[in-house]
Amino acid sequence: MRFFHGIAIAGLMPSTNNLIRQLAPPALMGRIFGFNQSAQFIGMFSGAFFGGQLAALIGIRNLFLLVAALLIVNAMWCKIQISHNSTVS
Repeated sequence: MRFFHGIAIAGLMPSTNNLIRQLAPPALMGRIFGFNQSAQFIGMFSGAFFGGQLAALIGIRNLFLLVAALLIVNAMWCKIQISHNSTVS
């Protein structure tokens, strides 16, 4: 799963940077890319830190079940948002 996650992130990051480049005003480009990088690193740190704390608290097996449930909820939310946005347009 970590391998597939890495592939997904490798495909997502250039797309995110391209979208930022297209939408950001040229005068603020460096600042916005800086915010983007800061948010990525804070997310990587806090995810590992709090994931480790949560695993110690509830156990690694329960942590995987919790993450699986959150991913399913996120997938359903994305599907609802995509179907809602496609009917609005």
